[in-house]
Amino acid sequence: LEMQIRIAPTLLLATAFLLAGIACSNQKKVALRFVADYEQVQGWFDVPLEAGVAHSGRFSHKVERNQEFSHGFALPLAQLDTAAWQTVTATAWVNCIDMTDPVLFTLDLMIPSENEHLQTVYYNIQSDVNRQPGIWQKVSVQMKVPNERRTEGAVLKAYFWNNRQQQFWIDDFTLTLQP
Repeated sequence: LEMQIRIAPTLLLATAFLLAGIACSNQKKVALRFVADYEQVQGWFDVPLEAGVAHSGRFSHKVERNQEFSHGFALPLAQLDTAAWQTVTATAWVNCIDMTDPVLFTLDLMIPSENEHLQTVYYNIQSDVNRQPGIWQKVSVQMKVPNERRTEGAVLKAYFWNNRQQQFWIDDFTLTLQP
């Protein structure tokens, strides 16, 4: 089974609470999927959107050359049934004219209060995007999270680390937690 929800980033935490309750009440393990399609912009802040440049719909998230990190997801593990999932997959559609330096698609399990990174996985999207410049291309990164890494205060984050060099667009950013 798969559950998909389209949400604005400001509603992400409330939705995580709801999904955790749904997952716990269902005997079958389900994949949880969070999607940012950048079409619902009411209430968002500091998310540069570009009209007319999109993989789907009308809008995408524009990452500027001087922007070190893209908009991303942050899910506190305390709000999820951590026993219900083992693998995290982040996918997005990316468009860039010419990517000369690395951009890292990042999954990061961390404890923000201590600035401690428990587990981090990076995927360099440079070669994918340069294969067909100016064309939307799907990129993904995946991480298995062992039970011993699921500690109190841990937060799962997914974002692009730009190293302040590239201008590119992101659309249909999806985070999936799988059993």
